[in-house]
Amino acid sequence: MDFDKHGLSIGILSHNGDRVLEECVECILEQELPERCEIFIVDNNSPSEIEEDTAMRHGFRLIKADNKYHFITGLNTVFKKAKYKTVLFVSNDVFFRPGAIMTLYKTAKFGSIVQPVFYGMDGKIQNAGMNYIWPGYGIGRKKKEHFDMIEEMITTTALAMNKEVFEKIGEFDTNFDPAFCEDNDYSIRAWKLGIKTIVDMQAEADHGTSHTFSHMKMDKTISQICHENRLKVIRKHFTGLDKWSRLIAMQIIDHTWYLLRDFLQALRRVYQGADELK
Repeated sequence: MDFDKHGLSIGILSHNGDRVLEECVECILEQELPERCEIFIVDNNSPSEIEEDTAMRHGFRLIKADNKYHFITGLNTVFKKAKYKTVLFVSNDVFFRPGAIMTLYKTAKFGSIVQPVFYGMDGKIQNAGMNYIWPGYGIGRKKKEHFDMIEEMITTTALAMNKEVFEKIGEFDTNFDPAFCEDNDYSIRAWKLGIKTIVDMQAEADHGTSHTFSHMKMDKTISQICHENRLKVIRKHFTGLDKWSRLIAMQIIDHTWYLLRDFLQALRRVYQGADELK
């Protein structure tokens, strides 16, 4: 295990982080941080020089990644390249609220995987952990609980865990390239090993969701990728009749939803066209 046991590594994943990376860094630097703490930036093959300029300006380490598996490449790189035992992964459009980092650090030190409560840029709760419901959907919680912490499926938007935990579970699965449902898979893998996944209600962060994938060139729509990756989770973790019943139900539910969505969009366009003709 090639890392120092005491301290916190904060790894920021960024790809073309215009407008958001500097704000993300500023929010981190305004926080109370452990005495032994490093901040580094993983440049996930960005076409711009924003990541390099930001790292140089603040004196951070800059690690170049090849973006082969997109978000998941950067995710694994952060945990593999961290110097200290406890690692906080941060997407470049996450803006921590006061006290969040020390809260996550203290919770993760006990061997759990922990995430904060995320708010959208509209101020509403975006994700307070995820319920994993049949046949295989990770549905984000939209409200905080009255407890300090809850055990729930976590998201990879920002999360903290020890490198020992990462090495025990293994890397995030690149079969979920470019992203989506890799967090469902990782949570289930953690549970099978008796490792808790926790949402710390005392830690909060704002998340600029639209930026995370706005610069990602994808051949498929996000809904298509989510559908395919949900099926991968089911095939990987379930067997027999349980697996097949989940797969069939998932196909029926998703395709019914897509048909309904497309019908409503077409209907909206018809009404908009009729209004323009008036």
